[in-house]
Amino acid sequence: LGTGAADSSLGILRASASAFPPKLIFAKSRNAAIGSFTIVQSGDQLGQITFGGDDGVDYNSTAASIFCEVDGTPGVGDMPGRLTFHTSADGAELPVERMRIDSSGRVGIGTTAPTYPLDVSGNARIAGSTTPTLTFGDSSVAVTAVTLSTLSSGANVSLDLKSKGAGNLNFNYNTGASNALQFWGGGTSVVFG
Repeated sequence: LGTGAADSSLGILRASASAFPPKLIFAKSRNAAIGSFTIVQSGDQLGQITFGGDDGVDYNSTAASIFCEVDGTPGVGDMPGRLTFHTSADGAELPVERMRIDSSGRVGIGTTAPTYPLDVSGNARIAGSTTPTLTFGDSSVAVTAVTLSTLSSGANVSLDLKSKGAGNLNFNYNTGASNALQFWGGGTSVVFG
């Protein structure tokens, strides 16, 4: 408890001629006796960081929290883990999960069961410049196909490309030398080959 930076801050310094950092370690056992061992279980919380604030009455209102939990069946030399990130909405004081990183490295936003490396439940946006880019593959991977698909069935699916404003909306397939396929609006041009 403190009233200023000096008595309400935590700093950890390791001064050594090595690449190793200082550590903040959270550990959990299901054994109630210190020094004895009982394995934890899937879903057990191993550590928690909570951020709260004075709401005018008490300090019990939580704005956000981060949990580390066991994410699978643990064993000797085997401790699968996940990190979950929680925030409270405006008008609330109990955080709900917004994002997680599971034991397979999958990131879920708006979902507690991600099945892809990045699994977003809801809308997503790419912004930040006049030409935001979504890139598939890299110099070491030869991308042979890009698929936009839906997991729903029994319904018509449309791919809508929309431009706000009077400019053209261009869809190009460029081989590097020339446009082999081109669609664009405004002037209503369709080019093949």
